[in-house]
Amino acid sequence: MGISSRAAHARAMFDMLVASFLYPSLKVKPVNLTGKTAIVTGGAGFPLFFLYPLYVVLMYKTSLLLPPTANIGIGLESARKLASFGAHVVLACRNVQKAEVAREDIVKTTGNENVEVRQVDFGEFASVRRFVEEWGEKPIDILLNNAGATFHSFTLTKDGYESMFATNFLTHVRFTMLVLPRLSPNARIVNVSSVGNYAALRRDLDVNDLDGSKWLRSQGIKEGDLLEAQMVLAMYSKSKLCQAVFTRVLQEKLDQSAEYGNKKILVSSCHPGAVKSAIHDRFAGTGTEGYNKFMERWISAMNLLGVSTEQGACTPVYLAVDPRAA
Repeated sequence: MGISSRAAHARAMFDMLVASFLYPSLKVKPVNLTGKTAIVTGGAGFPLFFLYPLYVVLMYKTSLLLPPTANIGIGLESARKLASFGAHVVLACRNVQKAEVAREDIVKTTGNENVEVRQVDFGEFASVRRFVEEWGEKPIDILLNNAGATFHSFTLTKDGYESMFATNFLTHVRFTMLVLPRLSPNARIVNVSSVGNYAALRRDLDVNDLDGSKWLRSQGIKEGDLLEAQMVLAMYSKSKLCQAVFTRVLQEKLDQSAEYGNKKILVSSCHPGAVKSAIHDRFAGTGTEGYNKFMERWISAMNLLGVSTEQGACTPVYLAVDPRAA
């Protein structure tokens, strides 16, 4: 890990320790989004915060274990904020039933009834293609790629990719590229990443094994096997690094494109902070019941030190709407 990566980790740990106690609350300046359409992927969840120093102290040197805090995720809070600004908000979620509950809550709290739910599973390329086909040619002004997951076991998607990498990165790349022709001039794309991307090593980005499935098998891990917590975090951080790299490359390609250059589309990636979020205590996949003490203590740390989901949503919403972010 290079000096810049270590510095980022040190700053991030400091932020996590003091943000919820000392830093002032974040606020996004209201803007008029009437007539604008925003797609928010995922109704809850936020990328897993990754810090080696805290990880060592809390997981191996202490027996700290606190009850989890209930929360709803920055995807929903981001959608709520966009709706409060008057946007037509589309919740692109896998679980339609839960998304409908979120939609009703957003409508109730904002008074904006122009909120809809559309089903899409970011674990499947086919589901992403189907969403875009059903969407048609309607313009999109904001694309907030928030959906993500951590998997406590080695699972593959129907397309044959490691599930965490596919859900957090690959399918969002496919989704973004498919909706690109629908993006309006001055549209915003926001990819919710994580400071954890600094924990990924350059050698992890093997073009012949980008999803890490070959590496897992080389470690004796078979599909369905539980993963060590360190493996979960390593795979997650790599998916977040790829997301950040994609953000930068896409912006460069759009700026140089004859087709999109004049559209002035802005592509951003962000780490929203250490947030109390449901992603910490929902591990999808075969091994969900196989919680170990490491992850339980990690969840406890996040629930103790993290900021609210409302605060976590401020950074992606700022990037999606504020003129100063351009």
